[in-house]
Amino acid sequence: MSRWQRRGSEAAGYYAKYAEITAAEDFRAEAGFVDGVPAIAIYRPGSTRPDYFIRLTWEQGRLTEIRDFYYVPYITEEARFTRG
Repeated sequence: MSRWQRRGSEAAGYYAKYAEITAAEDFRAEAGFVDGVPAIAIYRPGSTRPDYFIRLTWEQGRLTEIRDFYYVPYITEEARFTRG
C-alpha cells in the first residue's frame, strides 16, 4: 500500500497546512458523505463539483483515520457526494 501514515503532532502539523492551502487556492470545504461515508468535499473556486475528498473514519465517537484524496482527484468522477 502506497500511503503515508502520520500520528499525533506529525498528523496535526500536516493537516494544519490546509488553512494555508485553502487561503492560497481559495478552496471551499463542505461536510457530508461520499458514498455513505463521512467526508469533507473540497471545491475549487466556481466549481459545483468537488475537486477531491477527505474521508473521515469515526469509531466510538473518536476520529480514528483521515484519508486525504488530494492526489487522486479522479475518484470524484464516480463518487456520490451528499451534503450532511
